[in-house]
Amino acid sequence: MSRASPVVQQPSVLPGEIAQFEALAAEWWDPDGSMAPLLRMNPARLAFIKDAATTHWRRSQGAPLEGMDVLDLG
Repeated sequence: MSRASPVVQQPSVLPGEIAQFEALAAEWWDPDGSMAPLLRMNPARLAFIKDAATTHWRRSQGAPLEGMDVLDLG
């Protein structure tokens, strides 16, 4: 009878990745910082999400996300 191999748990993140994003965190929401181009895209991203929710779930155009929990992993 064969035995199953033990499960080895490994972290799902790399320390270097965490350090990189921690370094960016202080300026992430600064409208004049290095992330400014991404911040300027937010209105277009939100419009896209609202339009997709309206179409997919046949929701109200005015408040398609009302009563929903939304996680943006963008």
